[in-house]
Amino acid sequence: MYGFKGTDENMCCLGYKYKLGQIFKYDKEVKLCFSGFHYCDRLRCVGEFYRFYDSSRYFLIETDNVIEKSGDKNVTNMIRFIEEIKIDDIDYLLEESEYKEVYRENIDGLFLYCIRYGNLYILKKFEKYNVDLSDIGNYALSIACLFGYRDIIMYLIDNNVKVCFNHIKLVYKNNYIEVLEMFDELLKNTPIIINDMRNYACLHNQFELLKFSYKYECPFYNINNGIEYALKFSGKEIIEFLKTKKN
Repeated sequence: MYGFKGTDENMCCLGYKYKLGQIFKYDKEVKLCFSGFHYCDRLRCVGEFYRFYDSSRYFLIETDNVIEKSGDKNVTNMIRFIEEIKIDDIDYLLEESEYKEVYRENIDGLFLYCIRYGNLYILKKFEKYNVDLSDIGNYALSIACLFGYRDIIMYLIDNNVKVCFNHIKLVYKNNYIEVLEMFDELLKNTPIIINDMRNYACLHNQFELLKFSYKYECPFYNINNGIEYALKFSGKEIIEFLKTKKN
């Protein structure tokens, strides 16, 4: 049976360093979340443990024995790493690999994996496989916002993925002001986001972000709180700017 496993960038996981094609066996007691070799049935679920937005690596694996299972997470005492999922190999994995049907059944996970590389051309290749963005769109947009990929964000929005407060927070916490401009209508009508943005800017000395936030109305924003935050964590520039807004 096949599944998917994530590792760190060195192909290590919980003290084991794996190699492609090699069979690994665990001779001690196997217990889910504690011991043995863990993997997921679906690639997208591996992203819950090895995030699609960091330097993790992902592999198709094979095992002949599931010792314990909880949802999509499994533990076994035998595992073999078949091949690594790489951005440059997406066409091969879906069209030529001996295991292409397994990959096609996990098209949503492959799509999420590819977003972190910021290549819209590759993402558009998934259209013929009918990726269900109503299911994974929120997560997909979160990854795109985390990296500030404007073209991918717009692509997802054009495909009816809804923007929420958490997406915008990812953008302004990474100081992607040009990306924030894409959300102009939402920012005009959601002062609670502006309130949070201003407080964040004061706490983290993000002067340009603070200035940007004043393009929008926020009648309940407490300037005195902002000045207090700035006194503790920021420079004089933000304090002087906020004082002008009190007049």
